[in-house]
Amino acid sequence: MKHNEEMLAKGKEAWKGKVRLIGLSTDQDRAKLCAHIVTKGYEKHVEHYHAQNGTCKINEQLGAGGIPHVALLNPKGEIVFKGHPSSINLEQAIDDLLEKGESSLCPKPSAGGEAADDEEEEEGKPGAAFPGDAGAFVTSFKAKVNEMIKDADLVKSCSGFQRAFFVLEEKSSFNAAKKNIDTNLEMHLVLVGGGEGKDAAVAKIKELTKELRETTGVKVNEQIM
Repeated sequence: MKHNEEMLAKGKEAWKGKVRLIGLSTDQDRAKLCAHIVTKGYEKHVEHYHAQNGTCKINEQLGAGGIPHVALLNPKGEIVFKGHPSSINLEQAIDDLLEKGESSLCPKPSAGGEAADDEEEEEGKPGAAFPGDAGAFVTSFKAKVNEMIKDADLVKSCSGFQRAFFVLEEKSSFNAAKKNIDTNLEMHLVLVGGGEGKDAAVAKIKELTKELRETTGVKVNEQIM
């Protein structure tokens, strides 16, 4: 969310009157949500909407596999990208959409007005399922993250980053061809900004996560800048 605020704060002339960033919350405690938005300074440029009815279905409707999740619409109102924000350069994609109406960072919309879904295009075909024991990998991931959190020097070195997180997405789906459940694992390593000691912090984080990031069958999205 901080990155979204910063994108709009730049005040790009080409964006004026054409780009809206909307925050959709699934939280059920409206008071806590409002306090969080104000405390973080997220109310300056991003519009926020919240349904306090106990039946929010936005995750289901957008096919969100976790939080954060972003849906990007082109000038025609078609969804051209859905997924974790670390897996796309949103600012560049928005620039492209405003200039050309499309972006190489986004798949082309289908005739139905939404970006084509690979799973729908290849219905019945096995996906890139994790070939090993997904449960064991998740346990290893959690152990590594806990190890990193307990490293006081590492945590301190990350305090200067505007965005710093290392998360694992686990998605399960029924494979009709094999008649079983496939599990897909995707990691996101995001390190944006940073001050003095940034290079050393990045090097240490990469070293600590090297084995996990190089595991066969796990897709890795890295955004280090």
